[in-house]
Amino acid sequence: MNNILLDYCPDCISIIDENHIVVSTYDFINDETKTGVLLLLNEKLNIIDKLECDGILHFKIINNQIILCTWKGDVWIIDIKDDKFKLNNQQSFEECFKNIKLLYLDCDYQQNLLLGGDNGEVILQKEGQIIYQQKCHEYSVWCTLLDNTNQDLFYSGSDDACLNYYDARIGILRKDKKSHSQGITYLLNDGQYNLITGSFDGYIRIFDKRQPNIAMEEYKREGGIWRIIKKGDQYLNGLFQEHKYELIEIKNKQVSIIQEFKEHSSLAYAMDWYKNVIVTSSFYDKQLRQYII
Repeated sequence: MNNILLDYCPDCISIIDENHIVVSTYDFINDETKTGVLLLLNEKLNIIDKLECDGILHFKIINNQIILCTWKGDVWIIDIKDDKFKLNNQQSFEECFKNIKLLYLDCDYQQNLLLGGDNGEVILQKEGQIIYQQKCHEYSVWCTLLDNTNQDLFYSGSDDACLNYYDARIGILRKDKKSHSQGITYLLNDGQYNLITGSFDGYIRIFDKRQPNIAMEEYKREGGIWRIIKKGDQYLNGLFQEHKYELIEIKNKQVSIIQEFKEHSSLAYAMDWYKNVIVTSSFYDKQLRQYII
């Protein structure tokens, strides 16, 4: 196991391949200033390159590019070439969000963008044009998701414990205010029809998008769930309040714990899983840890 101590608070991780790991950070200086840095690390967690920017709140890697959102309301597109970051494009959504932080983004291979802000707003951009923008939640939008089979469908989850279903052609299809007792933190496509949610209430829930009135399955975990990665029957969960991560298996509606990762001492915040490698972080103590499973 490798572990390092950073100079920054890590909040998002993506493992590109055996030799490249991308980590973003967010540090609060004061109400007007938040800083961040994008880090490129090798398999031993040594820093290869870094790019200074405003505080980064979330990123996704698609089409071999890093798409990230900052607290200022900007979306950056960054290439990696010869182990170096290169800024490809920068788009400001500051006017759309009126100085509200962008908390989360999802994107796809068609370069559609789905953004969530801490004022409850959701923005969908297609082909460079904003086609939907509404304040759809009472509180912060922690997660957004583009549907993996229908380009018109998308979803958002918020600290108001409301799960929203949308059709880009008509707007909100459904507001589910009953399934979650606390904020919704993560959304995940699973196959053609299933939608997985994580929540501060500590449940993994599985919904059928075609009949979303009630979760088909619910699994209680210890502490609030912040992030979920699913591979086959296995789930890697970040348990926010417990400062730990767990690898579980769900088969025949039964949960078995494969491995727990308890070495962190502050918020379990970011993680990724590639082949047999798991990289995790804790926010306030600025640690990255690598595990071989």
